[in-house]
Amino acid sequence: MTSQGLADPAWPGYAVPSQSYTTPPVRHTSRRRMLVILGIAVIAIAALVSVVAWLLTPPPPLYKCPPNCGQPPTRPVSEPQGGQPPPQAPTVVAGPPVSTYPRFSPSDGGFSVQYPKSGGQGPITVTDTLKPNGVEIKFSDLDGQATLFGQPANGQTARDIATGLIQRYYPGAQFNYEITHAMVGYQPGYGEVDDYTPQAPTSSYTKMRVVVLVAVKNDLALVATAAGPYVAFQPSTKENPRGPGVTDHPSGTSLALAERMGPFINSFTWKGDPLRSVVK
Repeated sequence: MTSQGLADPAWPGYAVPSQSYTTPPVRHTSRRRMLVILGIAVIAIAALVSVVAWLLTPPPPLYKCPPNCGQPPTRPVSEPQGGQPPPQAPTVVAGPPVSTYPRFSPSDGGFSVQYPKSGGQGPITVTDTLKPNGVEIKFSDLDGQATLFGQPANGQTARDIATGLIQRYYPGAQFNYEITHAMVGYQPGYGEVDDYTPQAPTSSYTKMRVVVLVAVKNDLALVATAAGPYVAFQPSTKENPRGPGVTDHPSGTSLALAERMGPFINSFTWKGDPLRSVVK
């Protein structure tokens, strides 16, 4: 009896038979198995990403032009006689390329390039001077001069040759910017635009713009240069028609002479290249 006069509660007991129990070991994934599983998962994900990227990537262009443009029309060397077809397909040759400008080539035939012919071309008079290694060109309506010529590369890069020409003929010229994806005769090369301020005898200054493009192939450098007054181009309008400094096609070089030289620069060919002609 407790102090309250009540009996302690009685609880039923439980008996556990005496015997030995074996606990199964805890299973763990081995490091090798884990690495194999992770490797397979990574390869599967990479393959899935590659397939998705391949499906979403547009196909590459099937035809690149220029310089790999279509060829001139072909003609058979010999025609069938008597209405009978020849025993085999006739041999065909490419027709001559269309040309409307004279083409310069040095005595060794290492390269060739087209140039505007001297004389009047409408209101514009062109003056070209043939040199042993190229052509100097001037237009009556534009100040400045352009040159198209070749010289041995002697192992130099296109950038080295351009830098040397600028230092030689335009000392003190200030680099403005590099021409990205510069090409001469559709051959990748180097080009840059510089600012040049020669001092006139009257102590007056005129800001000049210099453009030099060079490409090297077979250790022969083909070069195109243009130099003339800097022009801040403006688009033509009805109130401000075309004229000096106004054009429908502004040039990033800010040099009017450069607008006319593009086709001639593309006509450059090294010995063995197919001819590319400028057409008016």
